Amino acid sequence: MSNSIEPLEPSSSTPALENIAGVISEIRSQLAIPQSERAEDWQGKVKNLIELICSDFKSQSDSSIALTEITLVSLAATKGSKEAKTRALKYDRWITSIPPKISEVFEELEEAKIAIRILQNLRTDWIESYVCAEINANKWPNLSTLYVDWLLKSTPTIDTFLKALKKYCATTEKNSYGVLATSLDNASKFLMKSYVPPGNEIMVTVCDLVALTVVHKLSGSEPNGEKEEENFRLSLLSFISLISSQNPAILIQGSVIAAIEILWPTLDKKYKFLQNELEVMCRRTLSLVAVLISSSGKSQIAHFKKIWGAYKIRITASDLLIKNSISEAPDLKVLLSNLEIEETDNFLGNTAALENIICSLVVNWDDYFPLNSENSALQQLDGRIADLIQQLGISRFGEVTEIVAFDPVRHYLPQTSSEAPSKVSILKPGILIERSDGTQRILLAAAVSPYLKK
Repeated sequence: MSNSIEPLEPSSSTPALENIAGVISEIRSQLAIPQSERAEDWQGKVKNLIELICSDFKSQSDSSIALTEITLVSLAATKGSKEAKTRALKYDRWITSIPPKISEVFEELEEAKIAIRILQNLRTDWIESYVCAEINANKWPNLSTLYVDWLLKSTPTIDTFLKALKKYCATTEKNSYGVLATSLDNASKFLMKSYVPPGNEIMVTVCDLVALTVVHKLSGSEPNGEKEEENFRLSLLSFISLISSQNPAILIQGSVIAAIEILWPTLDKKYKFLQNELEVMCRRTLSLVAVLISSSGKSQIAHFKKIWGAYKIRITASDLLIKNSISEAPDLKVLLSNLEIEETDNFLGNTAALENIICSLVVNWDDYFPLNSENSALQQLDGRIADLIQQLGISRFGEVTEIVAFDPVRHYLPQTSSEAPSKVSILKPGILIERSDGTQRILLAAAVSPYLKK
């Protein structure tokens, strides 16, 4: 920041400060005073300083000083300055010109956050390259989420957002596991609100993105490096799972298999934490293949075998999964070829399709009955339904408001984050079935929210 600033003439009602650099320094000092320790004339002092800053801002040619001024006025408003709350400085000077780097202008995290909130209101061509450069130069780990959110809101689609991240990964020299985990979590939230099913192009971009990220190996000396990598892999698998829930056809695309191979490159036990999520995807994939396989040609069946092979070497219960699936869709027996799986009669009696139907009926009834519980006929029907699902081995788990340890298999957490909560509060009970062979299947995960200690 330049120090050769022309003196600013104060009005008769303001103290004579030598130049705008002095004004900026003084207002920072005033804003740093805790509210409980402020003198009676604090509002008056800050008002005078705000007047000087706003007067200078209109003609300030130094972009770094201008960004500092508009940021400090906004910060003063959040700190309780009555004068600052009446001011609305315009940031339109940066519509056509790129603003100075936040990472170079500010030394305090609090000011950097305010600057981001001001600039993210702009919609202009420089945002993508500017934000990616700031992510790379960012010196505050806690600021990554704000930058990623800014980039996501500024791009028209998830595809363009992921492509922007791909450019970032291709140029950065820093490890980007933490940034990507945050990015995928934010993208997941965006997708959950979207009414348009994601296409395969997203998975292709994600796969390229992951490949670039893995190139940047974590150094052994980097703090929390292994934890960041683990969070990244979990976020990626959750993202793929979310995409496939909205567009199941993605599960049989080659890009998904490529992503899985990057996620779990070896059979090393250190990737064991991905096991449950991978099994969920495997079940979905087999259900989809069961529908398509009867009308598939040799090349498509060969493709299915390749997909199954990717799961088989990574999932300890893979043989049981395919046996259960074959009992529900006999055409899947063609997948047994060259997979060295012996057929047995130990198949499950209840099919997954029937279980899904029963689950849907129970969920619909649970939503309908409380609204009509005073009807005596419906009360009798509710009792009969309760007896029936009990005979089928179906039960509900989790009481509303109950505080329990978070289990990603049994619980559905709508708001994603880079770190799963240790405890959650039950919002809606889940449903599971106890099968005749002793195995269980979660038909509906219990809806939960993070538990915050009061």
